Amino acid sequence: MTDRFRAACFDLDGTLVDTEPIHNEAERQMLFHFGVEITPDHPRNFGVIPERGMIVVADFYGLGDPQQLLDIYVPLWDRLLEERLTMMPGAETLLARLGDASVPLALVTSGDRQYADLVLGMIGMADLFAFTLSGDDVSERKPSPEPYLLAADRFGLPPGEVVVFEDSAVGVASAVAAGMFCVAVNADVHNRPELAAAQLRITSLDDFGPLEIRRLFAGGPVGD
Repeated sequence: MTDRFRAACFDLDGTLVDTEPIHNEAERQMLFHFGVEITPDHPRNFGVIPERGMIVVADFYGLGDPQQLLDIYVPLWDRLLEERLTMMPGAETLLARLGDASVPLALVTSGDRQYADLVLGMIGMADLFAFTLSGDDVSERKPSPEPYLLAADRFGLPPGEVVVFEDSAVGVASAVAAGMFCVAVNADVHNRPELAAAQLRITSLDDFGPLEIRRLFAGGPVGD
């Protein structure tokens, strides 16, 4: 592993923008439409594309065709996104600090291009990224390593010289499989075994401050 990383990639949903509560509320309202209340063992599907998530939910609750769930979920998601979208704690500050440190940044999301552009426009941060890779740019989305391997190629760097910030199991798996240094960021990160493969685990982007930037991007000891 290199002692100095040269670029950083960020996932979008749950890492830079706080969309998990929006997703959860859209699912709750969707299921209510079908006369179903969410159970305590409701399957966790945040971080996967809606089409795949609705397959899991339809199967779990025995609701038949997942397309009928998707038809209800999508308009709910769109409305709630417009009403409730906020950035994750520490995201704006960290992006600014990395920019000040001349660290090239990329956004790597499984969402489609239209969605990525919409959200970046809503938070006003499109100009901070050297490029954006969406689900439209790859043949296999996360947890495949393809998105992050493509990002390394766009940077013109070996994967081992890139840091990835991710919040989900599929994202961590993608980054680790690509051979990148992964920072898992989740409020419950230490109780989420599916995030344990990340080389560094933090509960908030607020926890990745100037010291961590110097350690990873200017050389120095790296660890959890």
